[in-house]
Amino acid sequence: MEKPLGAIHFSLASDIVELVILTADDAFLRALRDAVGPSRRLWHVPTADKVSDLLVAGQVGILILDVTALHEPAGGFLSQIKRQFPDLVVVVAGDRETERSLSGLISTGAVYRFIHKPMSPDRAKLFADAAVKKYSEQRRRLATAPAAVVAPQGRRWLWLMGSLVLATLVIGTWFHNHASTG
Repeated sequence: MEKPLGAIHFSLASDIVELVILTADDAFLRALRDAVGPSRRLWHVPTADKVSDLLVAGQVGILILDVTALHEPAGGFLSQIKRQFPDLVVVVAGDRETERSLSGLISTGAVYRFIHKPMSPDRAKLFADAAVKKYSEQRRRLATAPAAVVAPQGRRWLWLMGSLVLATLVIGTWFHNHASTG
């Protein structure tokens, strides 16, 4: 019996979405593990310093951050991560006070979703699926972006190199003229 095309969609390695989960809460981690299923790779990190290592090393597209695992203010940590990885989909978990303190990052979209703890596996699945959908949309949008968007960067580099060559010629001519007259 042949599988329908949709059934094999996530069997492709490029379609496996990887999630990094920063938490020290075993119940929270268990709920997320139950929620994500086999079509997503879940990387659990207990400390914030390991998050960047995983993000740099792989094709991780989603960070689920339990703020109780941080030893620094969540806003500063999130701002730093988003500067390094602007396309990263970030889901934050915490209490109402944490949500209030991150309201600016939530309203600008730096934090995609906020999860109130404790959380059931069914609710975790909804949040994980929404984050995966957001990440997949971003990936699809980047893959179909027209080449013309990249061209201005190339022209800017060419313009800079031309300016440097011109400046070198002007300075070289000036030195040559002063050396021959002096």
